[in-house]
Amino acid sequence: MLPHLDDFLLNLQANNYSPETVYNYERDLKVFHDFLAESGMAFDKIDKKTITYYKAYLASRDRKTAVLNEPVERQLSSVSLNRMLSSLRSYLRYLIDVDHPCPLPAEAVKLTKAGQKHPQVAELDALIRLIEAPSSLESNPKTALRNRAMLEVLFATGMRISELC
Repeated sequence: MLPHLDDFLLNLQANNYSPETVYNYERDLKVFHDFLAESGMAFDKIDKKTITYYKAYLASRDRKTAVLNEPVERQLSSVSLNRMLSSLRSYLRYLIDVDHPCPLPAEAVKLTKAGQKHPQVAELDALIRLIEAPSSLESNPKTALRNRAMLEVLFATGMRISELC
């Protein structure tokens, strides 16, 4: 395993990280350990080029899962890839903080460019049904009229629900 990994995980627990977070760090760092083992690279010999190869490995379909150690079908999203790189950065930062030998500063692990999510807009028919829904669902006509007016204001202005309230 990676040097002082158990100490790092214990440090996370001592700093009140959730068990799920500690598990995710451990799993992410196991993938890095497996990458180093497959490539025959010792941890104390890693450099920026190794990190570039690791990023390419994470982005490829040749990587193996941390738990089952089986090949994967899909590529990692940029968010997942950056989470795994952040785990490595935190581990390297920990090694430096506690004065253990660290072959590389944490800042050398650069995150990848994350793709932007495009907002999804409902179809016009679905929006019309939503705005007209209070009329068919409410038994009190005044309440139905109020709720429809609120929906129309929300969609017409783009304001937040808290602002409308």
